[in-house]
Amino acid sequence: FEGWSTLVEECKAFGKFLIVSDLPVHREQIDQNCWFFDPYDQAELTALLDRFADERPHPAPVDYDRHRRDFAETLVAMIDSSAPPSSSH
Repeated sequence: FEGWSTLVEECKAFGKFLIVSDLPVHREQIDQNCWFFDPYDQAELTALLDRFADERPHPAPVDYDRHRRDFAETLVAMIDSSAPPSSSH
């Protein structure tokens, strides 16, 4: 699942903790409730999997509904600001 992934978005929506490869697109996609690993270091990933097999992470609560509302409001504002003015007939 390298690169922008709906799996990451689904996990975020369900408030899950993620272990993701340290790629710029993943850092853009998520910055909380995750642990990044070097995608070229299998030993690091193995160590993380071992660690979290014994020690369950406790994701911090994140209000993703607020994020979705903010995104929707920003998108609507962008569309409104770029729309040509309506003309009255």
